[in-house]
Amino acid sequence: MPSSREPTVEIRVTESAGRTLAKAGAKVRDGILRKAKAVVLNPRAGKPLTGALKGYYRVTFGRIRAVLRCDGKTPVGLIVAALPRSAGSTLDPYTVAERALQSGGKEIEALFLDHLRAYGWTGED
Repeated sequence: MPSSREPTVEIRVTESAGRTLAKAGAKVRDGILRKAKAVVLNPRAGKPLTGALKGYYRVTFGRIRAVLRCDGKTPVGLIVAALPRSAGSTLDPYTVAERALQSGGKEIEALFLDHLRAYGWTGED
């Protein structure tokens, strides 16, 4: 008999993205997290980003855009940026994510890998 329980998906959020989601309110935060979980389970449910953000996905709810890192194999995701969309602004979520990756990309990737390991990922496929 199939289980009606949803698969366990763990979403972590960087400190700056967490501050934005907290300010946005519970409805927006819960919407972003729900959509992020859907993308982690099925990456085709999200929009893959290109260029410097290749390997990341866009998750939207209302005016908030979040940049999500997931690998498509493990039910784990990391939201690295979440901000209202504001094209051309220095506070555009994609610009912020690109800057974070340029200045601290290794730290973000290490955080994501630590998150995967905490879930039980060993790096062996």
